[in-house]
Amino acid sequence: MLADSLSASPPPAADAGVLGLIARIDITPHHPFDPAVLHPAAVDGLRRAVADGLGDLYADMPFAGPSRNGWVMVDVDTIGDWGTDYFSRLEIAQVGLLANSAKEAYYIGAILDGDPLSGEHRYELRFGPDDFPPVDAFWSVTMYLNPQGFLVENPIGRYHLGSLTKDLTYGPDGSLTLYLQRENPGPDKESNWLPTTESGVLLRLILRQYLPTPDILTGRYASPAVVRVDR
Repeated sequence: MLADSLSASPPPAADAGVLGLIARIDITPHHPFDPAVLHPAAVDGLRRAVADGLGDLYADMPFAGPSRNGWVMVDVDTIGDWGTDYFSRLEIAQVGLLANSAKEAYYIGAILDGDPLSGEHRYELRFGPDDFPPVDAFWSVTMYLNPQGFLVENPIGRYHLGSLTKDLTYGPDGSLTLYLQRENPGPDKESNWLPTTESGVLLRLILRQYLPTPDILTGRYASPAVVRVDR
């Protein structure tokens, strides 16, 4: 598969060095990889390298960067264009394939409210009337399992909420409170409910901001914090 990909989409010149290393294990364009031609010790080493690499990746999840109000930021200058930063390329290939540049869509992640976000607790994310992400397109909040990255299965089949969601309930002042919890918060709040999962399962939120304005890209805007409400 890798050989086919290299043939269909030739790599940039900057990747010549790492491609030379890959060629030593017989992975080259137009030439499918066959582990049978390698020494068994080499095959075993490759398996361990993959396991170790993924272990390092998940230990660093979901993003590496500064945090504001519990949301971890990413570098607006490199997202979607990492050059020869192969670890970041691995990360995005594993959890966000075909990532947009920051000017197209800027994502931030939350896994903590001081403690790891977890299915046994109830949380709220409240946007005041002046706190909504300043975007020229739309924004959305999606719930995932952490670190697996899978969507959270739930009885109402709801996986995200955002500016395009119909029937959200706003406060009299124009604010919006999202309820992040396992149990249905009640008929007056159900439209704003983003279901979580069972006790002991760690969670991750991703806030996607499409066509972000300069306030987001320069750090002037900070999303409200995720707040645990069952302490």
